Amino acid sequence: MTAKDLPILDAPFMLGAAVPPPKDFIGRAGAPPELSQQGKEHFARVNAIASEALRDLEAVHDEVGKLRDEITLRAHMLGEAIIEFDELTRAASQGYGSIRKALDMVRQKFAGAMTPVPTLPAAESMDTPADDQRSFP
Repeated sequence: MTAKDLPILDAPFMLGAAVPPPKDFIGRAGAPPELSQQGKEHFARVNAIASEALRDLEAVHDEVGKLRDEITLRAHMLGEAIIEFDELTRAASQGYGSIRKALDMVRQKFAGAMTPVPTLPAAESMDTPADDQRSFP
């Protein structure tokens, strides 16, 4: 038996392609009857290794699918968080502007209320006679 007599995979071989080989390939690729006992044992070992590798690939494929779903979920959550953060930032900016305007108005009112009122000096006020009680010796 030559290598060209072995079954050929129908899956395309492309670099980075995620096309798994047919699952029934291992089962249908039995050892040809004209092989020696040692050849049949090697053939059986190769089939066992290939079957185990395919099971491992299936498990990895499942894990990659779970990771893909998790990444998609987290990206969606981050997108929503960014949108909410942007909305809160805008609201806070508007609120901060309103607070600044209110504080400026309070400062202006307080500054206007605290303007100094001119007062007459004590020497010029002659309204009360008690203020001018000086005793002369």
